[in-house]
Amino acid sequence: MSLLGGQLRKAREDILGLVQMYGEAFAQRDETMKSLRERSGALSVMYIAVRDLQVISAQRTGSLRTFAAN
Repeated sequence: MSLLGGQLRKAREDILGLVQMYGEAFAQRDETMKSLRERSGALSVMYIAVRDLQVISAQRTGSLRTFAAN
């Protein structure tokens, strides 16, 4: 095999490796975004629960000053 043929083969292998790495990076990104969306949704549910508890607490104590700041 000529020197040029060897260089071309090496370049193809390098490109294939880069394409595979690119695909893996996108798969990892997709998994990370999925996890982030799930956590964001859970945080939203918790935020609503905390707000509801604050409302109940304020109603029981007759104080609404906590909500003036928020």
